[in-house]
Amino acid sequence: MKAINVLIHGAGAMGCFYGGMLSKRGHNVTLIGRQYLVDAIKENDGLTMRYEDHDEIVPIRAFTNVKKHADEIGNVDVVFVFVKTYHTAASVADCAPVVTETTIMVTLQNGLGNKEQLEPLVTPDRMLYGVTISHSTMAAPGVVSGFSGNENNMYTSSRTITDYVKYLTDEMTAAGLPVVLSPDIDRRVFIKLCVNAVFNPISSIFRLRVGGVADECKWLVERVCGEVAALAHAEGIKLTKVELTTFVYATGQKAYPHRPSMFQDVLKRKPTEIDAISGQVVARSRQHGLEAPTCEMLHLMTKTLEKTYDLYDK
Repeated sequence: MKAINVLIHGAGAMGCFYGGMLSKRGHNVTLIGRQYLVDAIKENDGLTMRYEDHDEIVPIRAFTNVKKHADEIGNVDVVFVFVKTYHTAASVADCAPVVTETTIMVTLQNGLGNKEQLEPLVTPDRMLYGVTISHSTMAAPGVVSGFSGNENNMYTSSRTITDYVKYLTDEMTAAGLPVVLSPDIDRRVFIKLCVNAVFNPISSIFRLRVGGVADECKWLVERVCGEVAALAHAEGIKLTKVELTTFVYATGQKAYPHRPSMFQDVLKRKPTEIDAISGQVVARSRQHGLEAPTCEMLHLMTKTLEKTYDLYDK
């Protein structure tokens, strides 16, 4: 096995989980995260992966940024970008010093527009993008837990799979991060976009869990699904409103008590990813001469929530 030099940019719960699993497989992993994460990893001599019956310390390096530590990190074979979507541009600038002509970029971020920001760093055959399902959480600084149900679908911008891309995805699968190389990746991205465009803003605005949105906000759900389906059709992706609505309602039942990440961000008064989700549906629809009034309303309402955090207690 040839060890891969891996950079994880955005070491939250998902980034730490992916980094930990790849490190356990024998690859050289560097995490880029907050200072408290770096401090915890140094203090514990590695990342703590917490299982139901034991903790495991995984040797791993961590820094707060790439630019100041580029010489220590060295050139990397693959960069996984797990930052929030509003940090993608800054992530591109920070990663650049260690990206070479053979580096692979991977984004599994929410929404639309991330791939396009990363593409200038690499050729299309080295740009992997897609969707993931992951349930990991940060139990404490430097401690990641909750490893269940991981699933990754991805493909390259060039629609070709090189030997090294195949090696990387095979190694991810062997590490417990199963990858399906999906030629229909844009369809899968739009399905997840629709799920996010429904549950994230509606739950945040009305303080509802996923099941509550599916049960009590059907008029909003179906309008959002119709707008995403219209955009998909305009972009040459075969998806119908019926297909999207059926998938969204099934997700609502499966994840009934779940609080979406955007809802959690709003409760913590943090910025949200609404621009990359509802905002992108609106912007891209207009490029095709379409309107997306429901997504626009949800986008503006969520942006208003963000702008008025400081007024909640006044």
